Amino acid sequence: LDTQGLFGVPSPRLGGTPPELAYNAFIAPLITTYGYSDPTTGLPKGGGNVGGASQFNTQDFFRRSYQLAYDAVFGSAVTHEFHAGYQWYKDWEELLRTSNGWGFVFAPYNVKVPAGLPNAGQLVYFQARVQQQGILGVPTIRSEYVSQNIEINDKIHWQDFTFNVGVMASNDKLYGQGLREDGGTLSGFAPAPGNKYLMHEIKFKDTLQPRLGVTWVYGGSNTVYANYASYVPAASSLPRAASWARNKAALINAYFAANGTLLASGAEASSTGKLFAANLKPRTTDEFLLGTTRDLGQGWTARLHARYRKSYNFWEDTNNNARVDFNPPPGIPREYYIPDLGAKMSQLGGSSSNNAYVIAMLDGAFTRYYETGLEAEWRSSNAYFKGSYVWSHYYGNFDQDNSTSTLNNDSNIFIGSSNIADDPGRQLWDNKYGNLSGDRRHQVKVYGYYAFPWNGRVGAYAVYQSGQPWQLQSYEPYINLTTSRSDVNRYAEPAGSHVTSSHYQLDLNYTQSFFLKKRVNLDLIVDVYNFFNKQTGYNIQSNVHTLEPKPGEPQSFFSPRRMQLGVKLRF
Repeated sequence: LDTQGLFGVPSPRLGGTPPELAYNAFIAPLITTYGYSDPTTGLPKGGGNVGGASQFNTQDFFRRSYQLAYDAVFGSAVTHEFHAGYQWYKDWEELLRTSNGWGFVFAPYNVKVPAGLPNAGQLVYFQARVQQQGILGVPTIRSEYVSQNIEINDKIHWQDFTFNVGVMASNDKLYGQGLREDGGTLSGFAPAPGNKYLMHEIKFKDTLQPRLGVTWVYGGSNTVYANYASYVPAASSLPRAASWARNKAALINAYFAANGTLLASGAEASSTGKLFAANLKPRTTDEFLLGTTRDLGQGWTARLHARYRKSYNFWEDTNNNARVDFNPPPGIPREYYIPDLGAKMSQLGGSSSNNAYVIAMLDGAFTRYYETGLEAEWRSSNAYFKGSYVWSHYYGNFDQDNSTSTLNNDSNIFIGSSNIADDPGRQLWDNKYGNLSGDRRHQVKVYGYYAFPWNGRVGAYAVYQSGQPWQLQSYEPYINLTTSRSDVNRYAEPAGSHVTSSHYQLDLNYTQSFFLKKRVNLDLIVDVYNFFNKQTGYNIQSNVHTLEPKPGEPQSFFSPRRMQLGVKLRF
């Protein structure tokens, strides 16, 4: 198995039911052969991967951009700083992805061959995920995002007040590959392999983004300010994720018996091309900011601010029948996102099922963020101090940062095509409301230094932050709705039901400077990071049916204490 591509070494299942006992018995030889050695016991353990790699990936990103701006200042008692700008850019990706051997091979738990395939219902012992693009010889797929942005802003100065009044409007076009426009068809498209087509457009009238602000300066340098802005971000993975070309480049699931016999194969539904639901409003963020700064005298200044941010109209790929068959709560319309999807897909040569994936605006999807912070700063001739405290609350039902198998917001997650709303148990009504994984309720930061007469300087940076929200994930609450045995993104309890331990850390620095000759200086530097060696755990393993690490155990830790010595020559 370690020569077939990349093999995911299985881990035993928790529990003692006959299916779990049978599964643990089947994978025991696999763990013995391919598992890693437990540093404590020396015995082989499951988890991790062995083999070369799952795929060969040739992926290039490009941008072409043009900008034009006009600026003017006019007025006397009331002055205006007027700005107008236009921007056009095109981002595109060229992707060729093929499998290495059988791609990613693993031993799933209690998975059966899906209905509609040969040997449907038969138990699967091995499963492989293969890139169809390499099998069919599909050429490089090109996806494009073309955007226009128009902005107008006037900065108005009157006595001690400055007003900012502006607006921006955008026009975004998402281009896929594999279809052509055809007004005579139900979908408006016809199959055309390799052809570039406009899959969706966000128009200027739907993206008006106002900006309003006022600043009052009093007492020379003290200020009070208030701002409001609305944003329609362009970030999206949909030009590739929803492109019709993915029907020829989708993931193929291959299902095997215990002896390696191929039972069946079929495309991964969520990785194929998708149509867009009607009347989509663009994802939007509204933000309000209030604040003040004040000179307190004797070297002290202080700043106080409060912020509120709300995001809504989130798009995701989801099952067309999610609102009909996945047990939605009252208030969610029990209807297909695209009523005639089956007929449209059939005409395009895709699945005739009304249950395929579509791009839809999820009902009631939102995030909210509250923040208030106090910051103080002090300066003298040989010392400096800066400290801040921020209280914040980040909650909602759309946790983009927590849509993978780990609580890691740097996982290069698809925007608009993640695990969110994929199949039963992953819908927004499935325990998704609560504190989101990015919530850090309290944050304290303190920084300062003191310069000695002998050209030495000592500095310190201290930080404290609250822990990370997390929740147990399990397919069991949704077992009547799905045959999947994946815990990923299936919350077994409300979002943010638990919080990891808070973390504090102190970093120290000492720098000694020597003046060797005119304009030549030598610095000897000692840095100590995490002085108290506080290795707080985070990134909790939250899948109930994964044995290693156990549910509730951290998978990542803050770095331990370390020292760094440096020499710097300045001239």
